[in-house]
Amino acid sequence: DEDILEAVRLHTFGSPEMGDLAKVLYVADKVEPGRTHVTEEYLERVFAMDLDEAMCFVLKENIEFLRARGKKIAPGSLKLLSFLEGQ
Repeated sequence: DEDILEAVRLHTFGSPEMGDLAKVLYVADKVEPGRTHVTEEYLERVFAMDLDEAMCFVLKENIEFLRARGKKIAPGSLKLLSFLEGQ
């Protein structure tokens, strides 16, 4: 199924062309149990957002996390953030 393949392909870096299944997997990957910042309150906050809001929220957090550690940001992630902020 093309939607499943897209979701798997894009779940790490994201892309403006992501379908809803890819977005759900992307958010799920960023808020999975075991990540130090993921608490019940955090999950309640994220799950109260619509899908694009949740995408933007976790993407911004991820970019901030990577920048704070001096890591490069994938161009696809930056394009996705620009796209989401422009909606």
